[in-house]
Amino acid sequence: MLRIFNLKAVSQNERFFKAFLIGLLSAIVLAITYGFITRLIGIQISLLYIIIGYLIAYTIKKFGKGVQIKFSYLGAILTFFAILFGDIIAIFGFIVFIDFEVFVSATITILRYWLLTEIGSLLSLLFRLFAIYFAFSNSRIV
Repeated sequence: MLRIFNLKAVSQNERFFKAFLIGLLSAIVLAITYGFITRLIGIQISLLYIIIGYLIAYTIKKFGKGVQIKFSYLGAILTFFAILFGDIIAIFGFIVFIDFEVFVSATITILRYWLLTEIGSLLSLLFRLFAIYFAFSNSRIV
């Protein structure tokens, strides 16, 4: 009897690991790019959050080709951290990553800033949440 094996097939765990590595790399690049651009021009552009979420979801979907819910969670988590680190770079610069205590206090400051009750902060929070939701819903093949 003739059996056909696909020797180039990649397992689900290998696809998830590949999606994790490439998604992490894209999240780091996007966070640095967003933080640098925002720090350079001095204006926060909330639409960039959605672009970050889209690009992370696109890379996870393209390289992971997964259908499991874990790909969606990966997209949402990586988008959250890309936005968080992008905001840290935009406000405090790259120097914050040298000292752990300064990094923790900067992170707490950014998270408090996200939860301010001013209308601009609430709208910016809605853009961040939409970007995370967008990455969650578009990171896997449905």
